[in-house]
Amino acid sequence: MTRLELEMEDQMSPNPKEMDVHLVVEFGNVRFDYTACATAASLFMQECRNYRYPKHLAVVHDDPRRYPRMPNERLYLEH
Repeated sequence: MTRLELEMEDQMSPNPKEMDVHLVVEFGNVRFDYTACATAASLFMQECRNYRYPKHLAVVHDDPRRYPRMPNERLYLEH
């Protein structure tokens, strides 16, 4: 695969039939903004609340397309 093809694949939803959301995660003074499909975002949030203690964790209702996809998003769909 070419570099462009890999970059395009990274921006594709692992669940294209589902709506993408803007996920905000803050640990200390560091904020992360990601795009994720709704199911992966929900499962990630549940795991964070069970095992980690983020300062802030939310789904924001705006256009998620301007953010990078959540790293390892597919793993949350394979539970």
